[in-house]
Amino acid sequence: MTRQINQAVGKASPQLAFLLEGSRPKPVQAQLKELLFDPEKRAGAPELIASIKSLWALLRARTWQNGLQVRKLRLTQRKAFMSSLDAIACNLAWLMMTLPDGVVTVPDHSKLGRGRSRYKPVVYGEAFDELLDVMASPEIGLIEYIQRGIKVGKHSQPSLIRPLPAFGEQVPVALLTWESFTRLPPREVLILKRGQDQDDDALALSYTDTDRTQTMRKEVARLNKRLLSLPIILKGLPGEVPKDHLGLPIDPTKRTLRRIFNNRSFDEGGRLYGTFWERMTWAMRFDYLRLPTHEHPEGEPIAHVDFEQLFVHLAYHRAGRVPPDGDLFDIEGNGRNRMGWKCLINAQLFAKPDLKRWPPGCLEAFERAIPFKKACAMLAEKHWPIAYLFGTGI
Repeated sequence: MTRQINQAVGKASPQLAFLLEGSRPKPVQAQLKELLFDPEKRAGAPELIASIKSLWALLRARTWQNGLQVRKLRLTQRKAFMSSLDAIACNLAWLMMTLPDGVVTVPDHSKLGRGRSRYKPVVYGEAFDELLDVMASPEIGLIEYIQRGIKVGKHSQPSLIRPLPAFGEQVPVALLTWESFTRLPPREVLILKRGQDQDDDALALSYTDTDRTQTMRKEVARLNKRLLSLPIILKGLPGEVPKDHLGLPIDPTKRTLRRIFNNRSFDEGGRLYGTFWERMTWAMRFDYLRLPTHEHPEGEPIAHVDFEQLFVHLAYHRAGRVPPDGDLFDIEGNGRNRMGWKCLINAQLFAKPDLKRWPPGCLEAFERAIPFKKACAMLAEKHWPIAYLFGTGI
């Protein structure tokens, strides 16, 4: 099947030719907005499920009619193709519903690890790649490649795809809302990154499970179960999809969390990410989010909880002491240089071993320069109950 598809659509792409010649590929149209392919997105409503089943029957018929013979599929292979079609069709339908002038970015999923990688979504594999090629072949004409994904050495570029009118004729996008979609649970909720993660670009590492990781995974699973059971209401949005500050759609079906750890260590990072309200501004959360209660089934407004001076409070808790009243970052007693002192005390709690010089950006936050040793002494005097924690990496 792969050989026949390649004959229909061609292996090489203009981008690959440019790279092989040592030149840069022509840039994709700058005005196109991109939605990252969501490998967990699936059909939830009966009408969408039925459309995808019909799409599968259409694909099977047209591949035979056009000589793109589909090999006889074992049951496991059939499930893989159906799962791939479900994910691809739902991503394209979501694009048409929320960002009709955009494209779907399909990343190089080979970097997620081959074989039994704990991170690689189940949908990615040979069936997924073959199905995209079938749908993009001239004989089928359901999607088109705006950019072909290629990999040369350590460098790769994603594929950019979008649906053609023939796809819209098969999937009733006009009848869909965000409630027509559902999601598979994430393959892994504990993510260990090679370095400090910036915009989710650090490489995810494999690891061996321990009692600790298994306990943390169960904790996240318990949180996710609770979040999935919450009947969250989006006020004033019956099926409508809100947009973030970049004009990209927010997916209200994303209600599960994962923990991301940094620098090859389960002692660094560990913050929770993944829910749709993270991408909403404070104003949007207050405007749209409601939680129904027994007294108010229509939904009560949410509250924003902010733990001020969190690390210093945690240090006092660890020391078994009550923190002093007032602003814990007001070291001089007059409210001056607050941001500088905040930077220094937080750096002291993260540092291991003791700091020997000013951390980046700290000295610049002071109105007037102050000797480093003097600043550290003032800090230790003000917060003497927790000073023994400075430089321990607590």
